[in-house]
Amino acid sequence: MKLPEDFEAFHSRIVLGNTQVARIESAADSLVAFLSGAMNLSSGQIFLQGSFPNGTAIKPDPEREGGEYDIDLVVVCATEQDSPTDALDRMEAVLASNGTYAPMIERDPDRPCIRLNYADEQIGGFHVDVVPARPAAGEAPLEIPIPGHGWRETAPLEYTEWCHEQGVEFARTVKMLKRWRDHNQAARQAIKSIVLQVLTASCLPGYDNDAERITGTFLGLASMLADHPDEPPRVSNPVLPSEILSDRWDSASYQDFRRVVDAAAYKAQEALTDTDLSRSRELWRELFGKDFPGPQRGEGPLAPPPPPTRRRQAPQEAPRVEWG
Repeated sequence: MKLPEDFEAFHSRIVLGNTQVARIESAADSLVAFLSGAMNLSSGQIFLQGSFPNGTAIKPDPEREGGEYDIDLVVVCATEQDSPTDALDRMEAVLASNGTYAPMIERDPDRPCIRLNYADEQIGGFHVDVVPARPAAGEAPLEIPIPGHGWRETAPLEYTEWCHEQGVEFARTVKMLKRWRDHNQAARQAIKSIVLQVLTASCLPGYDNDAERITGTFLGLASMLADHPDEPPRVSNPVLPSEILSDRWDSASYQDFRRVVDAAAYKAQEALTDTDLSRSRELWRELFGKDFPGPQRGEGPLAPPPPPTRRRQAPQEAPRVEWG
């Protein structure tokens, strides 16, 4: 069943509320102000990237321990002569010079950032990953340090703009699929958010309601990935074709993702076509977790739903996903 009111309630429970947004913006504003002064940077040289500015951020899954809000801050401060280690060392030293940020620092030798861990009584734990960057000489506007591998080209502002251009229903669908991924441990470990988003854009059907759109997206993903039974397809960044997002997607994780997508497509179809209200809610809840409204007393079979209707959409440029 389509259950539009249930999907609306589900969406409202997983998106960031005013409290979360205000706390995250406050932390980011304070950090930007400090770094701007300490490193003599203009406002255009420090900006947020990732799910928060892209409009696809969600709350941590309440059924998973250790979930945190993840915020990324890009700081264009590195020089042409810097190695990745130089850039990260300098960023760490600047943050360590501040009495507030010094005890919050966490550094992982494999990460292209310096992480600041926040503990907050209102919204729980969250962290800000501070990524040093520098202007790129090639196709991309920027490049970021990858310890042990040099510098990697990136286009975070352009990707944020692309996400906004995909429309409200894309963002809504991505948020629901991210909650499905986080609720399903195998999916959580199997695919990165940016790859999931680009694949979602390539499979998003033109339905007005969430239930049919989610089901159609799962079916589209399952069908596309079936054409690549052994290794992942070549998935390019839609705003930076030279960046192959799938080049670090190992075969084992890809096979895990194929399996959970197939299972999700089957369950979503069941939930959509089941005429028993209680059973339909139960199936959707199995997919998304307890933030989706559960069955209620007195529910039973209803009349079969009408056939799905597609909404006409203006053609959009498809992301670069090579399925051949």
